[in-house]
Amino acid sequence: MTSETQTPYPSAILCADWGKEIRKRAVYVADVSARAVRRVYASAWSVGTVLKEAERWASHGPVLATFDVPLGIPESYLVAAAKVLSWRSPKTFLEFLTNAHSSPNFFDGTSVAADWKVEQPFFSVPAGEGGLSSYRNAASEQGVNLYPRNRHRDWSKDAVREIRRSRIGR
Repeated sequence: MTSETQTPYPSAILCADWGKEIRKRAVYVADVSARAVRRVYASAWSVGTVLKEAERWASHGPVLATFDVPLGIPESYLVAAAKVLSWRSPKTFLEFLTNAHSSPNFFDGTSVAADWKVEQPFFSVPAGEGGLSSYRNAASEQGVNLYPRNRHRDWSKDAVREIRRSRIGR
């Protein structure tokens, strides 16, 4: 008789339906053993509060937390990323993620607009007049429109900031 290691099934699955505005966020839990799905209420959902809810359910066994978020990047950014010599000309978002993951400072934010670059796109907007426009201009000089007329900016600016705050993946 051999002993096989089995992957435990989750006892609960949290599904976060994410919206840019906090009031448009909702979280549901599927209680696997009870075969029931219900909405979980909170005054304001953030990545951190979803993870706290997952910890609460973890006393019953493994928990899977999922997020339905608009994930993507502006097309102009992908075109600019293809010009970065150390990246292998990403043509899709998934290829871009592989390149970004291998970039040592990709997730480090800048606080000076002149330091913005395709290989390090995250930033903190300084207070005062012209703070955001200085970053828009810096990106524009590299062919990137940070705020195209689509919803990709919601993910790149808001959701990533929350993930970094919650220290996911570190």
